[in-house]
Amino acid sequence: MIASAERNKVTLEAEAEAEAIRMKGEAQAFAIEAKAKAEAEQMVKKADAWKEYEEAAMVDMVLSTLPKIAAEVAGPLSSTKKVTMVSSGSGDVGAAKLTGEVLDVVAKLPETVEKLTGVNISKAMKHKSR
Repeated sequence: MIASAERNKVTLEAEAEAEAIRMKGEAQAFAIEAKAKAEAEQMVKKADAWKEYEEAAMVDMVLSTLPKIAAEVAGPLSSTKKVTMVSSGSGDVGAAKLTGEVLDVVAKLPETVEKLTGVNISKAMKHKSR
């Protein structure tokens, strides 16, 4: 009887240890899965934040450099001594025509930025103003 009891004791201890190992393994697996899900969600949120920041930074950069671009476009005009303009009589003439040409170049800037970067400045500015 003592040997049988000892055998049952050893068997129960082994089963208890096996169960403890199994439960510990399941707990670790659950923890790993939960951590992986949390990291994946964090990565998605971080990617969205970077995308939003990238677009906002691009808008800010374009808006801050727009006056510099306009100055560079108009710069050669400021160093000219004489401008001869020929007109058909319809549309702007003189200084209005020159100003219009500079503004046309600057107005094409958002389209150029979108082609170069993929960021639609006009949409981004409308989205940010809401």
